[in-house]
Amino acid sequence: MIKDPVILDESDSIKEAFLRISNRGIGRVIVGKNPITGIVSTRDLIAYTLKSCGKCSQLDMISMLSRSVDEIMTRNPVTVMDDEDLMDALVIMVTRNFGSLPVVDYARRPVGMIVERDLLIAFQEMERILPVSQFMTKSVTTIGEHEMLISAAEKMVRRGFRRLPVVDSTGKVVGIVTAYDVLRTVVRSILKADPQLFLSSLAKDVMTKEIEVVDPEASVNEAAAKLLLKRIGSLLVLDSESKPLGIVTERDLLIALYHQINLKAMRKE
Repeated sequence: MIKDPVILDESDSIKEAFLRISNRGIGRVIVGKNPITGIVSTRDLIAYTLKSCGKCSQLDMISMLSRSVDEIMTRNPVTVMDDEDLMDALVIMVTRNFGSLPVVDYARRPVGMIVERDLLIAFQEMERILPVSQFMTKSVTTIGEHEMLISAAEKMVRRGFRRLPVVDSTGKVVGIVTAYDVLRTVVRSILKADPQLFLSSLAKDVMTKEIEVVDPEASVNEAAAKLLLKRIGSLLVLDSESKPLGIVTERDLLIALYHQINLKAMRKE
C-alpha cells in the first residue's frame, strides 16, 4: 500500500493535479482529506486535455488549468477500510475494473492507496500453474512511430488503455508509449505555457525504446516477478520478427491471480 498518497482539496487547480501526478510518477490522486470526496486519474487528465485543448492556444491552456479538480474528479469513489484483508481489495479491483483503491479509516479519511503492484507480490508464494498465454491480450492495439502523440492519447481514452506498443513501417515493435508518457508531455507543455509541445509531438519523441518481453508459455508468476523487478506495467509477447503477438499487463495478471486463488479454494472444497 502507498502510505503517503497525494491528497488534494476540491478547490485545488487541475494544474496542481497534473504536476503532483507527474512529480510522483503515480496514476491517480485522492481528493478530500476529511473525508475523501473524489479521485482523479491520469486517464481523467488526458481525457480533459483532449476535450479542452485539442487545438488550444496558450490562453486556452491557462484557462483550462486554472479550473478546480472537483470539475473532473470521480465523486464518491469506491474505497476499502484500512483493516480489511488485501484479498478483499483484489476482488473489488477485478470485478469493478479498478486499477487502484483508496484506503480509508472509519471516518473515511484517506490513509493510503492500494495499487495493482501491491497485489502481484502474492504470486511469489503460489504454484506456477498458469501460463501467460492464457491471460495476455492477443489483439494488440499499436501506434505508428510517426503518428502524433495526441492520436495515442485518443486511443488510450477511447479504448481504456494505459499503454500502446509503437511499431515501425514493417510492423516491428520499436517502443512503447504509456499514459504517463502522454501526461508528462502535457506537463512539459504546461510548464513552458506552450500547448504545441504536446500537440506537435510524435509517438517516437516520447516512447520508451527498451522493450521488456515474456515468453507466452512462461508462468504468470514469472511475468509478475519481472514487472515488479523492472517497475513497469506490461510485458510484450513478440514473434520471431519482433511483431506483437500479445501484451500482458498488471491488470491481466491481477485477473490471473484472482483466477488462481479461486482454483485453490475450489480444490479445498
